Amino acid sequence: MMSETFVPVLYTCVVELDLVEEKTAGGIIRPDTERAQAAMTRATVLAVGPLAFSESKEGDITPKAGDRVVVNKYPGQFLKGPDDTMRIVNDRDILCIIEEAG
Repeated sequence: MMSETFVPVLYTCVVELDLVEEKTAGGIIRPDTERAQAAMTRATVLAVGPLAFSESKEGDITPKAGDRVVVNKYPGQFLKGPDDTMRIVNDRDILCIIEEAG
């Protein structure tokens, strides 16, 4: 099987969404893929297109690869992968960067 790399173009970014897992009373983790995909809003930026955030002003904070972010609830297009957690989104679908406290 050939490995694929997704390179965003223009104003797009590739993000990997956080998985939402549901734990049963017995402690078994049960992923609910369809519901989780619809509800996920946190992601990690994997790649940023060449024009993404180009409308930002000097001094604005813009996401880069590796940043943890919050995205719109139903953004972009899913990219087929082993667990369907990757999406291609417009730069405007990334709402904020998540910074770790402390």
